[in-house]
Amino acid sequence: MKYVAAVLAVFLVGARPHPSPSPTPAYNAEPTLNDLRQRLDQAASLKSISDDRILLVRAELKAIEDAQTNTPSLAAQMIGDVTRQLDEFQHWLSMTDNENRIYLHVGDHVTVAMRDQAQWSVTNQNGNVLAPITGVMWIRGIQAVFTAKSRGSSSIRLVEQLPKGIKRPSRTATFYVKVI
Repeated sequence: MKYVAAVLAVFLVGARPHPSPSPTPAYNAEPTLNDLRQRLDQAASLKSISDDRILLVRAELKAIEDAQTNTPSLAAQMIGDVTRQLDEFQHWLSMTDNENRIYLHVGDHVTVAMRDQAQWSVTNQNGNVLAPITGVMWIRGIQAVFTAKSRGSSSIRLVEQLPKGIKRPSRTATFYVKVI
């Protein structure tokens, strides 16, 4: 049964076309199975992924768990595939999306997730277009989540807040959002 679940997950992941992975900057940690579970749980609570996709991803996470015991290299590849799927199902922005434009529909959520331990200040240029979701403690590595309120354009800017004594330039990122 475990083998069938692993084959099913690989088939389903491989059957959907997805963009080739962007190079990941060295400061981003690879997600773990637990990170993916937490991310899926948050997506389910926000209703940012449909119920059928949540069931599919949960099956894939179970297959990854089984593969970690039997074929760790396959498990690592599957984690990468599920991460890219979740990025597509939701609108997740990270350093690899810096200076890019994304398109949302009114009611969509966009998550800013630098996926590291750094402290970031987040500025939303147009609060009439993107409203921050507040009063929620996000999992480690997520800086903010916004809801597309109305049609229009906005940008989200992040600036890394360096601890005292660190003598390097702060990293920055800007994401351009168009709500249609």
